Amino acid sequence: MKQIQELIKATQVLRVEGNSDTRVSRLAYDSRRIAPRDCFFAVSGTQSDGHAYIDAAVAAGAVAVVCQRLPEHLAPSGAIQSSGTFFSRFATFWTSTASVMHW
Repeated sequence: MKQIQELIKATQVLRVEGNSDTRVSRLAYDSRRIAPRDCFFAVSGTQSDGHAYIDAAVAAGAVAVVCQRLPEHLAPSGAIQSSGTFFSRFATFWTSTASVMHW
């Protein structure tokens, strides 16, 4: 598991809300596949916008959310507002330090 603050240091973020000491076990971008202690990536895609699934991801056990637009209500213990390039940097750091990535 990694602490949010480790991931933040390895990348560039616009804003962090919540506890950066929170530990996450996996990265996921599909809210239907969230497990407890996951970090959910709310990605805006061509078919749907992951921001619409933040509440579902948190209800399923996500302890952190990485998004381009922070939600008005921050249910998770951590939310990170980032640019689009943050997602690839975050994933690169995660996989380069030998953890599990859930895509």
